[in-house]
This record gives sequence, structure tokens and C-alpha cells, in this order.
Amino acid sequence: MARARASDRERGRARGRVTASDRERGRARGRARGRARGRATESEGERESEGERQRARESERASNREREGERQRARGRATESEGERQRARASERASDREREGERGSERGRARGRATESE
Repeated sequence: MARARASDRERGRARGRVTASDRERGRARGRARGRARGRATESEGERESEGERQRARESERASNREREGERQRARGRATESEGERQRARASERASDREREGERGSERGRARGRATESE
């Protein structure tokens, strides 16, 4: 069964269809090439010092942390507003209920009057 599937894949490739595995392989190859290039430039001696790279990495991490904090703060704000919205909805519902109750009592009174006049 697996053999048949493999042959299907081969057929697909022959037709020029790119399968996901091919795409992955291409990406991996690109990554490897990039790494090799980096190594080559390092060996040529035009690399920045390891310390500089470390500093850059640290600053990147710090900025990421800041961004994450901002995101969480924003999320907190969003949840707060959601709570407010729910509260508003609840109060609206309560006022509706009150109004409905008043209307009901009015109806009851009207009905009472009607029965009395009959």
C-alpha cells in the first residue's frame, strides 16, 4: 500500500505538482545554505564579534518582552471592556424586565376594569 502511495507521489512530481514534503525539503535546503553562507563569511573574518552578536540578541529579546507585556496589557483592557459590556447588557435586561413588569401590571389593571364594567 505504501509502495502505491509512493508511486502516486512520484507521478504527482512528474506532473510538476509540488507536494508539501518537497516544499519542506526546499525550505530546509535554503536554511542549510544560509547557515553555510554564514559560516563562510565568518571564516573570511568579516564577521562581527561574538559579543556584538550577543548584545543584539539580548536587545531583541528585551524588545520582544516589552512587546509581550504591551500585548498582555492590551488584552487586559479588552477583557475589562468586555466585563463592562456584560454589565451594561445585564442592566439593560433588568430595566427591560422592569418595564415589562409595569406593562403587565397595567394590563392587569385594564383587565380588572374591563371585568368590573361588564
